[in-house]
Amino acid sequence: MERIPPELLQKYLQGKCTPEESERVDAWYAAFDKAADDEHLPDIQQREELRQRMIARIKNNLADIGQLPPEKKNPSNIYSTFYKAAAAILALAVVGLGIILQRKDKVQTIPVVKANLITLRNTTTSILRKELADGTTVWLKPESYIEYPDRFSGAVRTIQLKGEAFFDVAKDRHRPFIVTTCNVTTRVLGTSFNIKAYQDASTIEVSVMTGRVAVQMKPKDTTDSSSVFLTPNERVTYVKSENKLLKETPAQLPELAMWQQATIVYDNVPVRSVLRMLEEKFYVNIQVKNANLNNCLIRADFTNQNLADILELLSRSIEATYELKDNTIYLDGEGCVE
Repeated sequence: MERIPPELLQKYLQGKCTPEESERVDAWYAAFDKAADDEHLPDIQQREELRQRMIARIKNNLADIGQLPPEKKNPSNIYSTFYKAAAAILALAVVGLGIILQRKDKVQTIPVVKANLITLRNTTTSILRKELADGTTVWLKPESYIEYPDRFSGAVRTIQLKGEAFFDVAKDRHRPFIVTTCNVTTRVLGTSFNIKAYQDASTIEVSVMTGRVAVQMKPKDTTDSSSVFLTPNERVTYVKSENKLLKETPAQLPELAMWQQATIVYDNVPVRSVLRMLEEKFYVNIQVKNANLNNCLIRADFTNQNLADILELLSRSIEATYELKDNTIYLDGEGCVE
């Protein structure tokens, strides 16, 4: 629809328009099929003046029809005139109410159910596991937090992350899962990936284990690509100072190693042997703070478990705790006597 400048509307109100300018304003009203634009209608007084003037023009048009000789009262012409009049009246109704009232009406008539936002902070030294309402599982590392709704009721599933977490997203083709971190958004339908986004760090890293992930920067002036797509074993690094995304496909992604699922069965195996097996399988370094822990015997079946879940189950079985610092895991507890 053509945009009518306020100056032309003012001329129209003052009756100073040329016939061509008047037709232009009339056509604008006739094409008004959705809502008025405040830029076209600067204030309430002008809206009312326009409304009154357009009504007068419609009445004049209808009066002209009544004065036509019978032979010139073509039904198609009359229909056309009434159609234009109806269109103008419809537009005037919108103008009279104003776009603010129209929006207010929408808010009043369409119920909006807002989900409660939950903030989950990991203040421990171990990895915190959380299952969201849609079935997505999040493993939250120490000194990290997520903010998420108690239920996902909209067209997208959005959460906010600060720190580091691994996500195993429940598939939903109709509702993308979006993680916002600083100046970066990560969008998926169903996949597993790791995000490292500590507030004081100079970079943000997104690493994909399964599926396909879209990583995008918020709009800013940049000469680099604003978004990239990642597939398994790919990583993108967002450099904050340069506001750019750097995609890479390294030979290994250490940050994903502990999230690979494995099946390991232990049958009365000493803890020292279990820890060595876990180190080799997941490429980590595990230390015990109390040597007596090495004497405990483990009998367990870890089927399709990642390292975080195995550590949690292992700690419970021997009444121990574990602490994650950088790339080293420290196991502590009373242990067992030989």
